[in-house]
Amino acid sequence: MYISADQAAVVTVTVNSTGFSQTVNIPANTVNFSIIIPKSGVNDARIMSEGLSTKGIHIVSDVPIVVYAHQYGLFSSGATMLMPMETYGYRYYSINYTQISNYPDSYSWFYVVAAEDNTRLLITPSDSTEGGWEPSLTYTVNLNKGEIYNVFGKKTGTFTSKRFDGQ
Repeated sequence: MYISADQAAVVTVTVNSTGFSQTVNIPANTVNFSIIIPKSGVNDARIMSEGLSTKGIHIVSDVPIVVYAHQYGLFSSGATMLMPMETYGYRYYSINYTQISNYPDSYSWFYVVAAEDNTRLLITPSDSTEGGWEPSLTYTVNLNKGEIYNVFGKKTGTFTSKRFDGQ
């Protein structure tokens, strides 16, 4: 994670349902990149299956901050800017592609994180999913604050999964 602030900040990052927690002091007008979310052991934050997960990453700061996440592996990497929950909307589309990878168990995927208890999701995948959802049917999922619902495109081979879009 890359965390920046234009004023001095105290930031704590935790991963729910694990023992991982790290607090950093960030001087004004600097970037801190010392927080590395665990990818192994008892604090492993990875979500390896479709469905409900309680491994939400929770970030708390005493002043406004900007957070970027960078994921990397031997053959690929990706990055995103994390948005504060005050910017959440009500309708999203996940646009994916056919997954072809050098890693076994690679999936096209999307997930939703609940900012509040009793968050009701209506998910309509465009193709079949690894968890058995059928295309064009709408599924209802109820989440509580910090819970995640993860959806994987159905595997088509050791290194591939179906392209699907979700609404």
